[in-house]
Amino acid sequence: MEGPRGTKTLEIQKVIDLINQVFRIDAGLAPTMGQEFPLLLTEKNKERMRIMLEDDQPVAVVNYYKSNFLIQGTPISVGSVGAVCTHPEYQGQGLATILLDDVEEQMRQEGILIMLVSGRLNVYRRRACSVAGDFYKVSLLPSKEEKEVTLIPYELQHMDLMRQLYHLESLRYERTYEEFDGLLEGSITPWGNYQYEVYMIQQQEEICGYFVLRLIQEGEKTYGYIREYAGDRSMILEGALAALDRHHLSHIDIYFPSQDPIKFPMMRKGIEIQRENQLGTMKILQFTKLMDQLQSYFSRYVPEDLLNQLEYYEKDRIYGLAIGEEKIEFATLNEVNQFIFGIDHENASYSWDMEDKPFLRKFCTAVFPVPVPWAGGLNFI
Repeated sequence: MEGPRGTKTLEIQKVIDLINQVFRIDAGLAPTMGQEFPLLLTEKNKERMRIMLEDDQPVAVVNYYKSNFLIQGTPISVGSVGAVCTHPEYQGQGLATILLDDVEEQMRQEGILIMLVSGRLNVYRRRACSVAGDFYKVSLLPSKEEKEVTLIPYELQHMDLMRQLYHLESLRYERTYEEFDGLLEGSITPWGNYQYEVYMIQQQEEICGYFVLRLIQEGEKTYGYIREYAGDRSMILEGALAALDRHHLSHIDIYFPSQDPIKFPMMRKGIEIQRENQLGTMKILQFTKLMDQLQSYFSRYVPEDLLNQLEYYEKDRIYGLAIGEEKIEFATLNEVNQFIFGIDHENASYSWDMEDKPFLRKFCTAVFPVPVPWAGGLNFI
């Protein structure tokens, strides 16, 4: 057995074939994974396509893509793990675990601070990948109210405006020009019972937003899921309600960070809002370096004299925050993940009493949970 190592140029198609076999062909679907993830499964990313081989054939693969969260202007390096698979004949040998160990080490060497995983399987949970992140979910139902916007199907001429709208978002992924093109192309590739529409939202002759809509066919019912949106929140909601009518959908699901102001027009309409977590799981790879990087974000919400007293440390697998004589320590990385980014809403197993720590309580209440973008958008891996 050879590996773990990056993929060589002549092996890329073999790796894609393995991924297609596991995720698409064995399910009776067309082999579309290469088209769906053109930035992940490509020559430029081949070193991050980590593989194990037997007789020169890839038999297990863990892929990741490096990008940045932009949290109100603060960049945080993240690695998104996806298309993880093992050939059926080699399952049960721990190859995925070997590759994930390798991937985490590669990420640390690249300066990646957070690992995002698209799944919640035990193979990830055992290595402290946590259900975390503070999000909401709504399911929009058809409404007889008159819609205040016009939906314009996306055309190539709209691409520059989409970029502008997206880059105005305070909570987003950092994307280059080429990345935006590739991510959009991959994200609207139809597969299985999924089809896609991209709509520009127009009001009074002005484009004020967009959204990417997945249409999901289940038997005789079709419903929607908005993968990504940007722009005026009230108009995005009106546009989603218009799409319900246009496509005769039973409902449309939208997931969004708890701080997103889109919740306010939803509340005004009496739409039920449910607590939710980030898609998949997430793991802090370098705690103290993450806290270093978050300093500019912290500085917006706590006074300088308090921030200057903040200390944080990782020692013997104990993680801690301290201000003066006050401190709080975490015995597991899973606990840290949830403290920093938001608790697991379905299985809330942690609580933190800081009644006797007024300065630490003031700091933590102001900055945690740290908001992050929804991982199910165009950057989904």
